Amino acid sequence: MIDLYKFKDVDLKDGTVIVGHPSVGMISSIAISYLVDKLDLDQVAALDSDQFPPIALVFNNKPKCPARIYAREDLKIAAIVSEFVPSPLIVRPLARKILEWAEENGCKRIITLEGLVSSGDGEIEIYHVNSLDKESEKMKKMRISAKPLNVGMITGVSAVLLNEGRRENFDVICLLGEARPNIPDSEAAAKLVGVVDQIFPEIKIDVSPLLEDAKMLEERMKKLKQQAKPAVVPKEEAVMYR
Repeated sequence: MIDLYKFKDVDLKDGTVIVGHPSVGMISSIAISYLVDKLDLDQVAALDSDQFPPIALVFNNKPKCPARIYAREDLKIAAIVSEFVPSPLIVRPLARKILEWAEENGCKRIITLEGLVSSGDGEIEIYHVNSLDKESEKMKKMRISAKPLNVGMITGVSAVLLNEGRRENFDVICLLGEARPNIPDSEAAAKLVGVVDQIFPEIKIDVSPLLEDAKMLEERMKKLKQQAKPAVVPKEEAVMYR
C-alpha cells in the first residue's frame, strides 16, 4: 500500500506530470531536480510506503520523504521526484498511484524520464516512446528533437505507466536519454531537459548551468585518470626486482 500525504491544494487541470527516478548516469534524477529548481515548483504532497527504503532527505535542516510531489499552478506542471529505485514489489502500486493522482487532478499527460546506457561514441541521443500513437505523431509535427524508439525494452515505473496509459487511453510519454553509466551525466541530463523544454513552448528552461557542470565534471575525471596512471618503472630498476 502507498500513502499519499497532501500538503496543499493545487489546480492542475489539463496539466502535465513529470516523473523522475534514479537511472543510468543519474540522468533522470539530475533532470527532474533541475526542473523543480528552475521552474520554482513547490512541494504539494509526499508519497510513503512500508516498502520504501527508510530514508529521510534533509534540506535546510528539515526532513523530507524520499518520494515527493512538486507543482506550480500557473504553469500546470507537477513533478514527482524519487530518491530511490523502487523494488519490483512496489513498482506497479507506485506507478498506478502516480497515474491515479494525475487523473484525480485532471492532468492530461505524464512525462517519465529514463536513461539508456550510451555507447560513448558520437552525439547524445534522446528517444521517446508514447502510449498513444496520435501523441507520437504530434511530437513528430512539433519537430521535437527526440527519435522514436522502435525496438527496445523499458522496465520499472516507466514501463507500467506506458502500459497503463495505453490501456486507459491516457497520454504517457517516456523520454530516454543516452548517458554514461559510471558518472553523474549532467550533459545527458541537459539534453533531456532540452527536449522537455521543447514540449512546453510557453516556457523557457536554460540548460547552460547543467552543461557547465558537465564540463567541470569532465575536467575532474581527466585529472583523476591522469593521477591514476601507473608510474613507468625504468627497465634497469625493473630487472633488479625480478
